[in-house]
Amino acid sequence: MGIYSRLLLLTLLLGLFVQAEETFINTKGLNLAHITHSNKYCKSTKGTNILCQKKELTYLDYEDAQLPDFLSSVKEHIAPIVDKYFATNLKKNTLKNIQDLDEDIAGQWYNERDIKLFSKTPHTYTLSDASSGYTGGAHGFYNLELDNYDIITKEKLTLPDLFLKDYNITLHQIAEEHYKQLRGLKPTQSLTDDNWFDNIFLLADNFAITKKGLYFFYNQYEVQPYASGNIEFMLPYSKIHHLVDPKGALSFVIKSM
Repeated sequence: MGIYSRLLLLTLLLGLFVQAEETFINTKGLNLAHITHSNKYCKSTKGTNILCQKKELTYLDYEDAQLPDFLSSVKEHIAPIVDKYFATNLKKNTLKNIQDLDEDIAGQWYNERDIKLFSKTPHTYTLSDASSGYTGGAHGFYNLELDNYDIITKEKLTLPDLFLKDYNITLHQIAEEHYKQLRGLKPTQSLTDDNWFDNIFLLADNFAITKKGLYFFYNQYEVQPYASGNIEFMLPYSKIHHLVDPKGALSFVIKSM
């Protein structure tokens, strides 16, 4: 398959993996902007072959004078990512790839990363960190990481921070039942009928706290083959409010019920 055919196929496949680019927040009035940094380096390999590598980083920016209180810690979380981007030597990386692969490589390689404000609730906000690219091989990649933060403490939140003690088994049971309903599966039907590798329901650690519910996102290869794309589903608070810690970051859920 030629390089242009591969890039066309990559573009089509990545279309399967960008559902979560739609965020769960109204950014009107927040005065948010995004900064993009891009760098590219090309080097001849064997014969007339050329390898070009490109890296790009897009991230949140805003006017400090108009900064809402809940965004006061965003720069602290993004700064290490920006520093790492500028610390990476693309030329050195490209030359190393050519040496390691015996110079038998060519084409357009790229790696793009986009950090957005994904959602906000009365007590939390969520950042999405999406990476996509192509570094040789049969297909490209897309990966989304969701990180939730407490607005007051600025600490990262995980599922145990949100629920009462011994919540885990019940939450998994409710989530599996809801997931099967959404996917048109019968309660006793195997998850392998939905292209899962095994008939064992795994609740993704990758999730976002939204005003409507917990949004779960599974990256490619986690529970299904690459060709199946990513999985995403919303677990509404109406089904899990009885598990919520009334003193935790989801206390607003109990008040709304």
